[in-house]
Amino acid sequence: MATMATMATMATMGTMATRATRATTATHASSRSPNAPLCGRGRPAPPALRRTGRTYIHVAQWTSSVALRAADKADSADMAADDQQPAGGSLFSANEEQQAAAVEYGELNAEIEAAAAACVENLQGTSLFLVGMMGSGKSTVGKMLSQALGYCFFDTDALIEQLAGKTIASIFADDGEADFRALETEVLQEIAPFARCVVSTGGGAVCKSQNWGHMNTGVSVWLDGAPSLLAERVVNDSNNERPLAAVDGAVSRSEEDMLRETTDRLSTLLEERRAQYSYADLTVSLMGGEGGKGGEEGAAPATVVLRILNSLNTRITNDAKEREERKKFELVNNELPPTARVVDNINDVVTDNDPYLP
Repeated sequence: MATMATMATMATMGTMATRATRATTATHASSRSPNAPLCGRGRPAPPALRRTGRTYIHVAQWTSSVALRAADKADSADMAADDQQPAGGSLFSANEEQQAAAVEYGELNAEIEAAAAACVENLQGTSLFLVGMMGSGKSTVGKMLSQALGYCFFDTDALIEQLAGKTIASIFADDGEADFRALETEVLQEIAPFARCVVSTGGGAVCKSQNWGHMNTGVSVWLDGAPSLLAERVVNDSNNERPLAAVDGAVSRSEEDMLRETTDRLSTLLEERRAQYSYADLTVSLMGGEGGKGGEEGAAPATVVLRILNSLNTRITNDAKEREERKKFELVNNELPPTARVVDNINDVVTDNDPYLP
């Protein structure tokens, strides 16, 4: 993205052109220098929105397929114990499974705290903008990420609904997508100047160049997931609240048909927007498995939060190293160029017939 007004950069940050404290002019995302720093400073959040102290994510706040599976196994074990008790044998212990899950989440909590502490120091107040398709969990992950960092949280869709006085679906139906996108840009413009914020954006926010001008006052993170995963979340969350994912005749169709058609629709949208999403500073996978590879199920929100924090810290560290490396250079030619000269007093320079002097 193009740079706006100069922002203060950190000593540990790397080598990307400075970011603006407010985006008053917006250009296409691809025009930004690839060496611009990830972080800059913005104004503090309004007093009513500031958070006091740091709040970390606790096990009780997490929703995860792992925890649900542990609970299911516990129920199954209890039922098996009631139905049959082998003589001299021992049944599967549900408590052991629960204890293992608690240990796993305890370790994850500790990793998040450590990564968040490093991120707070590295970011120095720089805001984060989450981008991605509908169903990528931007709001859920954003809230947890803001708690980990002690940042304010904003959901642009929620702010748009407050501004318009009606739901997103109603805005699309009554006023059209163009009016919705105009409100979205207005909201981003208001949020962009402030520091220490995590902002969850709409799925189509990346399609407008002006929005990138506002989001590049902070760090943008693309939450990338497979269309099949996103479609499952969207269908379970109700298509009626997502205008661009609505399926014709959804009321009379089976869940399987809705899931298939929603997957097709989201696949098309993703391909149309993939280039715009790729402008984000960081890309974080939503998929399960080690590092988001090899798992068909979605990763738990807390796992995605940890991936974001680790990606931020890694990028900042690498940029700092690259910046230091660029300082190591050697002058191999000490000769002056033909248009340069060394003088003791500029007043002694004869300017007559000199094409290089005014």
